[in-house]
Amino acid sequence: MRANWFVLVALVLTSCQSSAPTASNTPTPEPAPNPTPVAPAPKPVVETPEKPVEEPQKKDPSHNPSRIYQLKELETTVVTIGKNKLTAWVMDTDSKRTEGMMFLQKNELKANSAMLFVFPDELDRSFWMRNTYVPLDIAYIAANGRIVSAKSMKALDETGVPSDGPAMYVLEMQQGAFKRLGIKAGMKAVIDPKVKSK
Repeated sequence: MRANWFVLVALVLTSCQSSAPTASNTPTPEPAPNPTPVAPAPKPVVETPEKPVEEPQKKDPSHNPSRIYQLKELETTVVTIGKNKLTAWVMDTDSKRTEGMMFLQKNELKANSAMLFVFPDELDRSFWMRNTYVPLDIAYIAANGRIVSAKSMKALDETGVPSDGPAMYVLEMQQGAFKRLGIKAGMKAVIDPKVKSK
């Protein structure tokens, strides 16, 4: 009986030892793999449109920024005095007559450039040279076309230069033109009758 008891105890101990976990029987957990670093998404490339290269604006030599009425925009007429046929800009309104030759530079005028002032009536008149940079010759012309006076005026001189009689038209040219062309008081200026003050 005692022997059987020892056998039984030995069996119990043996089964306990075989069921107890051992270091060699316990599976070792594998280390978690290192996460693969995720590269940040590339930023979208935003293309900045290039500004078109602007060509520098060419200055218009016929444009005078100081003037209201540009010469190229004015109507013209032909005035005949003796053998001379002069193409003249027509100044037929109050505002045009007020501006006249103001602010023009010598290079804007040709040797025979002329400006004709047309008034609604025939009166004694007087012109001055405020804001006028080019010395001028001036002819006061009666309604019948007779030149009542031909005089010269200095640049920027604000002293009035009067006519020697009633005039309906006034013709201006660069100083020296009257002498060169032989234009003087008493001569007849032929002006198109369609040219009238507005």
